[in-house]
Amino acid sequence: MDDIDGGKYNTCLTCSGSAGSRSTCPSFKSVRSGRESDGTSFLGTWLSLSMILCLVTLGLRLLFTGFLGEEKWMEFVGVAVVNGFEVIYCSKNSMTAETRQDWVKEVIQYHPTYWFTNECRESQSLLSLNIEALMKSFNHTKGVHTFQRMSGCEWDDETGEVNGFNQFGYDGEDFITFDLKTDTWIPTNPQAVIFKQKWDNNREALYRERNNLITICPEMLKNFLNYGRTLLVKPVLPSFYLLQKTPSSPVTCHATGFNPNKVNMVWRKDGAEIHEGVNRGEIIPNNDWTFQMSVDLEISSVRPEDWERYACVFQFSDVNQDIVTKLDKAVIWTNKGKIESRWILFDNIACLFIFFNNNGDLNHRQFIISTVYYNYLLTYLALYCHWIYTMKFWVRHQTTVQEI
Repeated sequence: MDDIDGGKYNTCLTCSGSAGSRSTCPSFKSVRSGRESDGTSFLGTWLSLSMILCLVTLGLRLLFTGFLGEEKWMEFVGVAVVNGFEVIYCSKNSMTAETRQDWVKEVIQYHPTYWFTNECRESQSLLSLNIEALMKSFNHTKGVHTFQRMSGCEWDDETGEVNGFNQFGYDGEDFITFDLKTDTWIPTNPQAVIFKQKWDNNREALYRERNNLITICPEMLKNFLNYGRTLLVKPVLPSFYLLQKTPSSPVTCHATGFNPNKVNMVWRKDGAEIHEGVNRGEIIPNNDWTFQMSVDLEISSVRPEDWERYACVFQFSDVNQDIVTKLDKAVIWTNKGKIESRWILFDNIACLFIFFNNNGDLNHRQFIISTVYYNYLLTYLALYCHWIYTMKFWVRHQTTVQEI
């Protein structure tokens, strides 16, 4: 990748797909900094970006972040993520693909990862050559600031459909996105117009990126899946909760924390699926690569002695096994009080507050930590954000959080 004057770039994919695709483009806005002087912390942004990416069953993500602090030299890190699992990483000090997982080493042995090494080097070059110019264009003269790239692909192993995205962000804000349908760059910030003008004129590079979309990224994704499918696509069982606002309100059967998202959840009476009085909700992504959904049952006409005849049934599409939750008044969470406001406050600062310096004296060296520590933080943060999402659901239903 050259700087902006060279008019070159190297993107993996675009955020486009066929009609009816359920994928959603990621956004840098969810992790932007609240104060200019602080900028966006590198690791906080990094972990947050990892969690807001398109949530599908099979996906390969390339994440690159460069950040510049008071010392005016840029740090850089990159990682490849498959279905939420870090598989390969690189950094400023090691610009070759590395991994600590044995099964990934086998993939690298038979399928060289020069593609990721090239992506690391080219992304570092582009980010480092342009971050200072971006700071000047935004009138940013102090603090830590980030220039980020997110790209990747999603593959449906049943239909063969491939979707992808490639975009850049500055300080947590969307900056510029590549549109596969028109083979052009779409600026989402006035300062990105000059990037569009240069990059759109390089037709050879645009053609190369389309080839990346069609062949390289899906091929590498399939390689990882061939060697690590047991780990990467292993079904994750949900947690179940029965919720009810008032004694006369419908009973909501809520399942959260499951993966993949090809599931079905119904209400049954005497073992037979029922439709009357049932309202089925959509499948919604959590922030930890899992999903949630709800199904309501109208019980106003159900006699108390008939409750035991009803059950909420959850099914994975590819698993021949039902997970049954009996309709039981003893385990229903009812409206006995509202969640305290501090939980809402936690939601607003989730995935970021750990990594910000409240005084603005942010030393970016603090964020260069070992990959092992990064993995621990990523796991912890995933669990935390999943807990936050569950809290939000409970708040919406005005229920009290308690263990069943």
